[in-house]
Amino acid sequence: MAPKRAVLETLVRVRPRLAFAWADVEGRLAWRLGRCGPAANDVQRFFAVGPEEARSIAIRIASTRVRNRAFMRLAQMRGLEAARRLVQVDANNEVADRLRSGEPTIVVSLPMGCRVGIAVIFAGLSRSGVILADIHRGPWSRWGFELSAPRGGDAGGAVALKRAVDVLRDGGWVVAGLDGQAGPVDQRVDFLGGTLELRRGLGTLARLGGAPVYPVHALWTSGSRPIRGVVGPAIAESPAFDDSDAVDRAMVVRVAEAMAETVRATPGQCDTRFLEACVAAPGASSPEP
Repeated sequence: MAPKRAVLETLVRVRPRLAFAWADVEGRLAWRLGRCGPAANDVQRFFAVGPEEARSIAIRIASTRVRNRAFMRLAQMRGLEAARRLVQVDANNEVADRLRSGEPTIVVSLPMGCRVGIAVIFAGLSRSGVILADIHRGPWSRWGFELSAPRGGDAGGAVALKRAVDVLRDGGWVVAGLDGQAGPVDQRVDFLGGTLELRRGLGTLARLGGAPVYPVHALWTSGSRPIRGVVGPAIAESPAFDDSDAVDRAMVVRVAEAMAETVRATPGQCDTRFLEACVAAPGASSPEP
């Protein structure tokens, strides 16, 4: 194990909050060495900022990634309750009430901040839940989640979508990554003046599962509980469309609109792969001011 990784592991074990401060140092160094985080040019292009601000944002994104790794290790080593003590929630009581009463609910995980924190927020609120995203590792089963990753092209996406619908119809809930839903990547929508590529299926999932969609993000802050979870208002499927493709597109557009404000306000907590995908997408340009 590399010396810096060993320091982070030790701090996670004995002084979790200090581990996150160390993660900022490690992230800054890793970015300067080209090992972590986006290129400053990509940040400058996407957020339409100057070189110095782009560099600062890129370093913060790298630090966010290292912080996320530290939080995941804490959750794995010390358990769900230890992780919960570090998370504060701006609660949407409607969501908690739905989950506790067994009403089908879809939570869309925005590619910002600490996405593992989103799972921590909702773990234990419902008897059954599925994470519908391209996530390969984590303590999900111990927290009561089932992982249904949409791999294997159209066939794999259809299987994952069907499983998610079954869970919703049984009164469970689904966490769907905005950039990891079932189905092929074939939805392109305007996003901050650029282009966002997403997978099809969210609108269909809401319609077939009879569930509203709630955007949620968990951002890094300061203080004794450094992760702040925010659940947005429900986004209902549009009844104006009978065609499934139109339903999907309408839902994706509305979720992207809900996410844009968060991205503008906290650019240093963007997911690296998400930002790079936005920059590389056909038709991408600088964001609107």
